[in-house]
Amino acid sequence: MSKVKVTDEQITAFYDANKSLFMSPQKADVAFVVLSADDIKSKIDVSDADVAQYYEQNKSRFSTPEERRARHILLDANKDGSSEADLKAKAEKILAELKANPAKFAELAKANSIDPGSAVQGGDLGFFGKGAMVPEFEQAAFGLKKGELSGLIKTQFGYHILEVTDIKGGTVKTLAEVKNLVLEDIRNQKLTVKYAEAQNTFSEGVFEGGKSFEPVAKALGLTPQTVKGLTQAGVKGDPVLSDKALLSEVFSTDSVTNRNNSKAFTVGDALVSARVLNYVAQSTKPLQEVKAEVSAAVRQEKRSEERRVGKE
Repeated sequence: MSKVKVTDEQITAFYDANKSLFMSPQKADVAFVVLSADDIKSKIDVSDADVAQYYEQNKSRFSTPEERRARHILLDANKDGSSEADLKAKAEKILAELKANPAKFAELAKANSIDPGSAVQGGDLGFFGKGAMVPEFEQAAFGLKKGELSGLIKTQFGYHILEVTDIKGGTVKTLAEVKNLVLEDIRNQKLTVKYAEAQNTFSEGVFEGGKSFEPVAKALGLTPQTVKGLTQAGVKGDPVLSDKALLSEVFSTDSVTNRNNSKAFTVGDALVSARVLNYVAQSTKPLQEVKAEVSAAVRQEKRSEERRVGKE
């Protein structure tokens, strides 16, 4: 291609015949203002009293349910044919033996408990929370200290002897630990109403502001921004300045001519209004600016012609 020679006359002729290929896009310097939910959320005031009240009303959210680990020995007259009195006497004897020697719990559970699931584990039931056991058993389990042995517990299943072997959970995080989470929750609760009010203020403000964003910016604590040389291609990676509906409004005849604030546009979860500050219409680039491009186009055209003639 570099060996294909072109003259200035050929370059000028190609340029004059193809000016539409060498156009500068229309551009505008634009002012715009954005209202987002985050703007409103950051301005929602929450008092210490609100925080304390929310914390007290929602303590269960900030607590870890208590769980107990226990082991038990279960005796049931229906299983061995013993009378109620004999069964109770047997249970009392085992309980006395455990009080004298607590280390024998697993051994005695394996030898005497009729609970097949736990007996082979030395009576171990693993961890359980409230609501998992029958009421009498649960009351006893959650009333004992770690390592403490119960008395005889009568349930629908028979006589139980149990020992609490471990305790976990049952803690409540302090207000200081969860204050930021509480603030976030309260602000989110208030946000729906506050943002709806702000959206109305924004839409009315940009319309009534005419050629100024100052009133709506002052009312909502917003900061207007500007962008120079915006084209209809928008700004890649910017959700606001690449929104097709907004760009169409910015480059509309009415916007370019009258330069009023646009209506409020929804972009993502935000409202946006824009106003043209300065406008440059589409125009043909000067030959000197695009001479290298034109020259390359002429060379390509001549090269293609030479190939076509050569094939003929």
